[in-house]
Amino acid sequence: MGKVFDNKDRTRYYGLRIGDIVDLKGVDGKVAQANAEVIKYGSDNNRVEVRLMSGNTCDWVAEWCDIVVRVEDRIKPQRTDKPIVSEAFADNGEHSHWRLIEPETGKLLWSGFPEEDKLPYK
Repeated sequence: MGKVFDNKDRTRYYGLRIGDIVDLKGVDGKVAQANAEVIKYGSDNNRVEVRLMSGNTCDWVAEWCDIVVRVEDRIKPQRTDKPIVSEAFADNGEHSHWRLIEPETGKLLWSGFPEEDKLPYK
């Protein structure tokens, strides 16, 4: 049996790896779902299956996923006692706000964008 593909070099699937925590964007480039986990590679280089915060899974366009926490940082966090600081960006690519992410679960602990806690995916 051959080696299992793991995208370790991040050269395929737009740099995504199984276990990455990502924000899912729609066609308009706006975040449609935050903090989904990549759980499976799709049938082509631009599809991934993700698990939403609700526990449901869906297929998504890999190109429309922004990495929030890399699997490498989740598996071997440098300091597990401290949350990961993640920068979020606006539609125009400018800095929007900061987030604190729990390193082992990828759970959103705090957001500088108060409305983020009130969005329907929570």
